[in-house]
Amino acid sequence: MYPLLANPSTYRIEAKDANNNYLIIVVENVTQTGIYTFTSNNGIGSGLTFQKNGIGPTSQLIYWTSDPSIINKGSLTITVLNSHHIEGVFNAFCERQDASEAAQVSNGSFKGNF
Repeated sequence: MYPLLANPSTYRIEAKDANNNYLIIVVENVTQTGIYTFTSNNGIGSGLTFQKNGIGPTSQLIYWTSDPSIINKGSLTITVLNSHHIEGVFNAFCERQDASEAAQVSNGSFKGNF
């Protein structure tokens, strides 16, 4: 987790498991604790991406909140934010980039130090 150098109010939260599955959350305009709605359309704005089966292989599946047809994309709630720590919870409704398959994330959480 880290604030982006070019825009310190934008946070990027990344996680990778032992199977090379990646979770990436980008949240823009973070100034305090609170609820931040996922708004991304075509990769621009706050959103969540889940890459299953690692980066690059042909079996890779990508789910994201960036599809403009998704009305309720979900949100992230920041419960703690200070100069060295961030934590909170999130939920999201995602669609697969190359198919009409959907996935829902409920009760996700994060905690990290900068």
